Amino acid sequence: MTSLRGATLGLLLLAMLGIAQTAPPAKLKAITINTADEAAQMRFWTKLLPCLADEKASADCTGAIIRFTAKAPTGPSVGSAIDHIGFFVPSLEPYYAKVSEAGYKYRRIPTGNQIIIEGPDGASVELTSDPARTEPIRFHHIHFHTPQPKEMQAWYAKVLGAVPGKRAQWEAGDLPGANLTYAPSNGPVEPTRGRAIGRVQFEVENVHRVGDVLRSLGIDCREFQAMSGANSFRAWSDFVDPWGTSVTLIQASK
Repeated sequence: MTSLRGATLGLLLLAMLGIAQTAPPAKLKAITINTADEAAQMRFWTKLLPCLADEKASADCTGAIIRFTAKAPTGPSVGSAIDHIGFFVPSLEPYYAKVSEAGYKYRRIPTGNQIIIEGPDGASVELTSDPARTEPIRFHHIHFHTPQPKEMQAWYAKVLGAVPGKRAQWEAGDLPGANLTYAPSNGPVEPTRGRAIGRVQFEVENVHRVGDVLRSLGIDCREFQAMSGANSFRAWSDFVDPWGTSVTLIQASK
């Protein structure tokens, strides 16, 4: 877990360094959901939502793999650093009845083209209708809640190359195929570890180089190597950002 001192030093150093990108942008690979019922999660993602089942306790949602860890969550995603995750669908019309029939709660966003579903284990999922979409579903964004939106925006620009911008009224950062939205929280938020949406995985070109950047910002970053094929290794690392989001980095395949 990142110490308060380390996070504070990291933010101070970041302010001195500015938000210049130090490496090619990361690519979102996977999001981990902690669950007390893997079968219920699989039904939600592949029956109610049109993601494709994978034999490794996961679902492919075009742009992000949703992975299930068989561990009852300590709480819902709401109230943690990741409030919800968002997807594009061609239309919301099929979902109103399907969500209700499946027994899940949802609420409509005033814009009229979005709903937020409280999924299994309290993992909140936003659907946005876009008639121009040809895929049944595509990943769109991670919606962070943070007491420091601008600082978080600058941090992810520096560390993962997320291009700063806006999404609606919120500060945001763009990565290939994914938006990171930094919404202001009404107060402190809980770390994602153990919560319904527990971890995010990004692919980067050089795990060790990003690790050096993290360590220069006061972040404890553990690096590992694992077998990838018969005669090769793949680097990966784990860290927690200054606002409590658990993150895994994996080395991009050559």
